[in-house]
Amino acid sequence: MQLARSISPQTGSALNPSKPIDKSEDQQVQLNDPQVPEAVRAAASAQWREGASLWRCPRAAGRKELFNFAAQPTVVEWWLLDQRGELIEVFWES
Repeated sequence: MQLARSISPQTGSALNPSKPIDKSEDQQVQLNDPQVPEAVRAAASAQWREGASLWRCPRAAGRKELFNFAAQPTVVEWWLLDQRGELIEVFWES
C-alpha cells in the first residue's frame, strides 16, 4: 500500500521553521515535537524503524451532510510511515 503519493509533505514545525504551521493540513512532524501526545510518541517509538516518518493528519469527525457548512469537530490521526512511504501504524488522539 503506497500512501506517500496521496500525502503531500507539508513543511512547518521543526522541519521548516520559516513556514507557518497549518494545523488543518497533513504535515510531517518530528517524533519529539511537543504537539505529539505522549501516548502516541511512546507507541510510535516502540515501532520506529530507520527512515520512518510521523505525520499529523487532521480529519473531520462525525457525519458530513450536504450543504452543512457548520464547523465539524476534528480528530487527529498520527500516521507512522516507513522509508518507502508505506503505512506501519495509525494512532488517534483520545
